[in-house]
Amino acid sequence: MRRARGEEAVRAFEAALAGYDAVLADEPVNRDALQNRAICLTRLGRYGDAFDANRRLVDAHPDFALAHFNLAETCLPLDRFEDAVAMCDRALGLEPALGRALLTKGFALAALGRLDASRDALKAALASNDPQVRERLRDWVEPDGRPTILDPLDLFTAKFHDRLLRCEWARFEEDRMLIERAVLASAPDARRPRSIAYRLVNLGISRRAQRIALSQVSRIVEADAAQLPRLPAPLAKTPDRLLRIGYVSGCFCDHPAARLLRGVLREHDRKRFRVHTYALTPSDGSEEHREIVASSDRFADLSHLDWHAAARRIRNEGIDILVDLDGYVQGNRGEIVAQRPAPLQVALMGYAGTLGSSFIDYLVADDAVLPPGDEEDYSERVVRLPHTYFATYYLTLELPRRATRSEHRLPERGFVFCAFNRYEKYDPHRFSTWMRILRAVPDSVLWLLSGLGEGNLRAAAAAAGVAPERLVFAGRLRHHFQHLDRARLADLYLDTRLFNAHTTACDLLWAEVPLLTAPGDTFASRVAASLLRAARLEELIARDEDDYAELAIALARDSGRLARIKRHLVENKARLPLFDTPRYVRNLERAFNAMWRRHAAGQPPAGFDVADPGA
Repeated sequence: MRRARGEEAVRAFEAALAGYDAVLADEPVNRDALQNRAICLTRLGRYGDAFDANRRLVDAHPDFALAHFNLAETCLPLDRFEDAVAMCDRALGLEPALGRALLTKGFALAALGRLDASRDALKAALASNDPQVRERLRDWVEPDGRPTILDPLDLFTAKFHDRLLRCEWARFEEDRMLIERAVLASAPDARRPRSIAYRLVNLGISRRAQRIALSQVSRIVEADAAQLPRLPAPLAKTPDRLLRIGYVSGCFCDHPAARLLRGVLREHDRKRFRVHTYALTPSDGSEEHREIVASSDRFADLSHLDWHAAARRIRNEGIDILVDLDGYVQGNRGEIVAQRPAPLQVALMGYAGTLGSSFIDYLVADDAVLPPGDEEDYSERVVRLPHTYFATYYLTLELPRRATRSEHRLPERGFVFCAFNRYEKYDPHRFSTWMRILRAVPDSVLWLLSGLGEGNLRAAAAAAGVAPERLVFAGRLRHHFQHLDRARLADLYLDTRLFNAHTTACDLLWAEVPLLTAPGDTFASRVAASLLRAARLEELIARDEDDYAELAIALARDSGRLARIKRHLVENKARLPLFDTPRYVRNLERAFNAMWRRHAAGQPPAGFDVADPGA
């Protein structure tokens, strides 16, 4: 027994298991051996085996409160939340002061959507004298190491997002609406961890609910920034001097955002602007990182600095307009921007919606993603660029090789629909439409990326009357040009519903693959419409779900029409506004100049539209 414990202490869990098995061979109901064996199985991620081991412990020692608690803990990763609640109640019946059982019960109730009951359990856990409650909460932290706020809504949203990654849609609409109602009913002074912002954007909750939730996220960031020393005053508001534009991001690496933005940095007019870039992550040695550095007048790696030192560095360099390229994407460091290191601060591209904050003055958009009249749901002043708000950079990219269908396990004949999106963007409503399309187009396949939900997607296809083998799954490729080359094998890209394709849509259009979308009511659900408009392909923007299905079927049946659309991309793409990076940058610079003129005149930020003289 002593040797097994020693192996467990140094995380040699397999060896420890062998030791505990040896003890149990002689003493089948040894409580410590049964408990520690189950813990080792949990540490190894063998949750099914751990469940069985904890059940054996409960059967052997039904009056041992920790046995029931351990079984409840094992239920969580198996999504057996009702069982977890029942086991916690049994543990608490034996030991009412077992705060960790209240904590686990709160987690399980939150995952079930029983938010009020979860809140009561979590409050009781935090008020208990169980020292392991605080110890366990060390695992529930924000990216910067701060403890997260234990709110049942946030826990439920995280679990819902995990189910989306596996394409588990049993209660999709009910759970989505539960989240929206809970946000709308939340207390005015509520605060939320920033991790929820990234998850909410996938769900398509209403713009009003998004603004409420994002203001609750920004409240934490603003409070943290307010604890730091004040920065020195900015430079004078000279109206016509050369402007210093700072771009700050954690994505200046091998990342889609870096591939799109490197051309923007390069194309800025150096007679009127100086370009500073601030990286929030260290160099990964990638080509994208090198190009970002080469395209900047000044590059700084802030990844080793704390929030205040990073903000002070930006202020000391006299940045006039700071462009936040991240918003609340994963890994952001919003506290830097929240200290207002620049007199004007702008959100561009990083987050598909409002940030709900007081520290971002302007949001760059267009009238497709943010139509006139929607401004009340945004905390920022809205600046609309012509064509599209989305920056691209492809003009130096060559695609010399031609992939073949056979090497990517696609049928040599037949129509290939494609939807290369992350699984959390899928939803049962749009997937049902895709199956309707496949049923109407014999010999067609749907080409998807590989992921955790493959089995569930195949099962959903079979339930919809579509042979599961008509779903073809593509693996990840190492190089971007390989992805673009492979994409050209598709005949038509089918966009997702609640959160559109962004960079992937640009990739497919550059690869000369037509894309079909149906705009929704939120920023994230309108991005593809913005991109298609800038590609002069408004005919591929469907009115609604039925029109989306009918248009996809019509295009699959009309090879001449599809060929005309592809020819439009082949012959014109270098001149289309979507891919005309210099034109995009001139319009962005017009926006920056207008923002600065207002500021220099002592006027507060105000929304406006940018006109393109060359349109």
